[in-house]
Amino acid sequence: MRDEAVETTHAPREAEGDTRHDTFVSAVVCVRPSDTNVASFIEMLDAELSRLYVAHEIVCVVDDEDEEVLATIRGFKGTHPEATISLVHMSFDQGIEASLSAGVDLAIGDYVYEFESCYQDFPASELERLFDMSVKGSYDVVAACPPKSATSPSSRLFYRVFNRFSGLGETLGTERFRLVSRRAINRAASFGRTIPYRKALYVVSGLRCCSTSFEPVQAEGRLARDRHDRGNTAADALIVFTDVAFKLSVFFAVLMAVAMIAVLVYVCIVYFGQHRPVEGWAPIMGVISVGLFAIFTIFAVVIKYLDVIVKLVFRRQRYLVAGIERL
Repeated sequence: MRDEAVETTHAPREAEGDTRHDTFVSAVVCVRPSDTNVASFIEMLDAELSRLYVAHEIVCVVDDEDEEVLATIRGFKGTHPEATISLVHMSFDQGIEASLSAGVDLAIGDYVYEFESCYQDFPASELERLFDMSVKGSYDVVAACPPKSATSPSSRLFYRVFNRFSGLGETLGTERFRLVSRRAINRAASFGRTIPYRKALYVVSGLRCCSTSFEPVQAEGRLARDRHDRGNTAADALIVFTDVAFKLSVFFAVLMAVAMIAVLVYVCIVYFGQHRPVEGWAPIMGVISVGLFAIFTIFAVVIKYLDVIVKLVFRRQRYLVAGIERL
């Protein structure tokens, strides 16, 4: 792990006639077989980073081996021998968060661009705008977000629930990519071995974060979505960073308490009244209602303890890399 106090020069090298920033940056890209515009995305990324910085690297993380995708990346390197590209081969499909962690761990830049896919509906100039915002505003994390109209209903629902119960003090939303400083990466890594949800962990790190929206442009291909992976990530994020599970358990416990009181009142009316439908029915219903209330109350306490434990230690799983290929 690199030291947080790495000194870099952010000013352009105007004295030497070079207007590029004297900063080494890395771009980590998660490449999936469903990404149909890998070639154009890598070409755009290399061209824009070459224009902005004196040195850069591109780290492509392939979490599901696809020979056509690999041939595309290797072919780009063959036509652009000056480009610095690394291929990280994951052992199997482990999801976006694990793939990003593997790529960021390999990256050595003072700043790292994180891309969850090769879908580009943002202008290439957004890369420079995020860097300028980071330097001028002293932000360690800057995210580029599409407008709400360009996000799916399920994503909007998730972030509405997450922001309501997280208590982070920041409103998270759908992001296309983000620029992260080395200090933010090191701070996030110090929280635990596994990073369950990067964007939330950057916020709780205590460093300055911000987001900016962009005007969408005509995009090639389509946005790759793995519903199973995103569903697991959403569930992990809700458990680790929110108390929604505890509050849901409390809600059911209160609901059962109300039902228990209603049943007990009805039991008393039947038991002490003249009309008794079935002998022994009233005591049995009373025991069942009290027992269900006790069970839901215990569940609420247990889930709260599990919630605290998960927040303290996260999960201990590590990502598995099959190999690293330097092109």
